[in-house]
Amino acid sequence: MKKIVVVFSLAFMLVALDLNAQLEIHNFNKQASFKGEYIKKIFKDSEGNLWFGDVTGNGTMKFDGNVWSNYTSTNGLPDIVNAIAEDQQGNIWLGGNDGAYKFDGVSAVTKYTTVDGLPNNTIQDILVDHNGDIWFATYSGLCKYDGSTWVTYTQTDGLVNNLLITLFEDKDNRLWIGSFGGVSKIQGTFINYSSSDGLPDDVVYSITQSQDGKIWFGTANGAASYNDTIFTVYTTA
Repeated sequence: MKKIVVVFSLAFMLVALDLNAQLEIHNFNKQASFKGEYIKKIFKDSEGNLWFGDVTGNGTMKFDGNVWSNYTSTNGLPDIVNAIAEDQQGNIWLGGNDGAYKFDGVSAVTKYTTVDGLPNNTIQDILVDHNGDIWFATYSGLCKYDGSTWVTYTQTDGLVNNLLITLFEDKDNRLWIGSFGGVSKIQGTFINYSSSDGLPDDVVYSITQSQDGKIWFGTANGAASYNDTIFTVYTTA
């Protein structure tokens, strides 16, 4: 029995050594073509490319699985990137602190600011909904662009808060908006939720949906799920 154990252990060590010999570790932070430092946003486009938004002035990085491409103000794009999305025509939309940018992925760039219809040039998130409308979360409310017309919604219109952080569209095509003052849901009108309704905190950083249909919220004080009736809160307390 001892001999079997020794043989097995030796074989295991040889296999482990062989695996280590073949293992290649790629440190992308050492890659000369990758310029990112503080990556706030990662987005996967319809062709499988990964886009990385940097907020320290390094712009946007695209990774096609083999090659990194960098886009900055030298390409007519923002150096600070908070948000990334793709429209139904395949254009990449970037949100920075100086407006929104539509990029064809090659060279054509169109920039939009408050002059064009945005309520604020600081874009925190961008979402393209099922109709192809483009939504912008800003610090001056929610803005929708249908390709020709800009419409802004604020607290005056029923929005829970004007300082917006994140956007999410669920499988029933309902738009959820996370803010520094709770969550709004667009379902014909604005329906608002806050800590008084069951959220663990009014600052909502992220929203998604699980396979069972529940909406999940990442907040400044833990997470919560919502089943259209009650909130279930998950915190360390």
